[in-house]
Amino acid sequence: MYEGRLKRNSIPITIGVITSLICYFGLNIQPKMISNYTDFMSGILSISSIATGFLMASFALIPALPNSKLIKLLRNSYTDLKLLDRMLITMIGFILGSLLSLIMLFFNSESSNGLAHLLLALLFGILIFSFIEAFVIIHILFKVIEAEYKNIKKSDKNNF
Repeated sequence: MYEGRLKRNSIPITIGVITSLICYFGLNIQPKMISNYTDFMSGILSISSIATGFLMASFALIPALPNSKLIKLLRNSYTDLKLLDRMLITMIGFILGSLLSLIMLFFNSESSNGLAHLLLALLFGILIFSFIEAFVIIHILFKVIEAEYKNIKKSDKNNF
């Protein structure tokens, strides 16, 4: 499962790492460069916390509904465990984003030290990774539902 996880998440991980490197070396983003720094970090903290809450609720509810048609569709396409794994990884990403943004709130908005610079670059990389993973989860759900919709339409045509 561990090897499959790295393979499944390789593109979002790569994009997150590249984003962090670009923010650190290329753009040289520091807290003093962000206007309304405190509001910006508070916004990131809020979005990450809300996303974490929704993902935790989904992660808890999906296995708890064994008779759900969505769960049956996911099991039939062998994506139920992969989806839960992606949700867990995305949740961890958003939790790390929340923690980093909370830590960044302790830095002065006029700060230009190396630690603030590094943590801000990491924060952006983790958030990009997490949002990409969240969109992949939504894409998987849409594909499964669309495939079932096509099957229903085919069976309706065959019944007439």
